[in-house]
Amino acid sequence: MNRTLRILGAVEDTILASVLGVMIVLAAVQIVLRNVFDTGFLWADPMLRVSVLWVGMLGAMAATRDDRQISVDALSRFLPSRWNARVRVLTDIFTAIVAGFFSWHAGRLVIEDYASAMTAFASVPVWVCELILPFAMAIIAIRYAIYAWKHFREALTEPPRGPQGRTLKDEDPTERPTSNAQRSNSFQKRRADTGSRVVPHENSILRRPTP
Repeated sequence: MNRTLRILGAVEDTILASVLGVMIVLAAVQIVLRNVFDTGFLWADPMLRVSVLWVGMLGAMAATRDDRQISVDALSRFLPSRWNARVRVLTDIFTAIVAGFFSWHAGRLVIEDYASAMTAFASVPVWVCELILPFAMAIIAIRYAIYAWKHFREALTEPPRGPQGRTLKDEDPTERPTSNAQRSNSFQKRRADTGSRVVPHENSILRRPTP
């Protein structure tokens, strides 16, 4: 499964880089032809506009593949950390629904333009140029549905937190004293930090002010 996902990701990156490279080269050639030779390709400008659309949608697909879409974390900054996974479930479901509706209506647009047999440039049909819309948004909807399930499982299996909101996973084992020597060093450190005399006791720690 991981190998298949890596292959699909490499295919996405290859298509994105190819379309972007063709767009840059074609734009440069068109600029030179217009400014130097006072000519140009009639189909270049419409193709560049379609290329911008394809690059944008392919870039959105690549961003959602690694869960790196642009997000506004205004709400998560004011919520406790234990609610982050639960909020992500809601935002992922909302994103998947919106992307699904977008894909559905974009597919209807492609079907209508296919029936009309309109051309965009150089005998290329309009519906071919629009194919990226339903395809990319469907991929985004599927990926965010998967992210919603992933964050839902994380919210259910979230480990218990201590009084300071730290989980056992977040704690550093080296910070906890495990021997008498480490406990003694911990007492000395507390004494230096607080300016009080720390006296270790068998069951408790007694403090008395330093004279």
